[in-house]
Amino acid sequence: MYNPNDEASVEADRKKMMQAQYKGDQVVRALGIELVECRHGYGKAIMPLDGRQGNVLGIAHGGAIFTLADMAMGMAAYGSGYLCVTLNTNISFLKPGLKGPLVAEARQISESTKIGNIEVSVTDADGQLIAQASYMAYKKNPEHFREHLESLHAAE
Repeated sequence: MYNPNDEASVEADRKKMMQAQYKGDQVVRALGIELVECRHGYGKAIMPLDGRQGNVLGIAHGGAIFTLADMAMGMAAYGSGYLCVTLNTNISFLKPGLKGPLVAEARQISESTKIGNIEVSVTDADGQLIAQASYMAYKKNPEHFREHLESLHAAE
């Protein structure tokens, strides 16, 4: 049972959410994205550069980088206790993705009852910033989050 006041329960639920997200998202699995961290206002995802993520120019495909950033954003939202859908995203590709793995780190910068604003930085294996994204996310009804967590517990 979801208990937002018990930190151990919250941490276990975050891990379940990451596992469920990975298992349920074919694109994430196809790109080799690993969801590695989910905590309040912060999410982290990693993507290798092993050929599946490339474009005709031999660099990381912009869509793959966007997907990596999007998954980190979702982890930051989950960590803050809500499910969301993206209302708006602005992404700037600053350098080509040449050296993997790529790492996306998301930080929630503000939230209201219905909107979360999350910034995502994507870096390469050398720590060079290759993309920066800003997300405006619509927070779904909190009941959806609780129901989702309870369905994960029921599946155990």
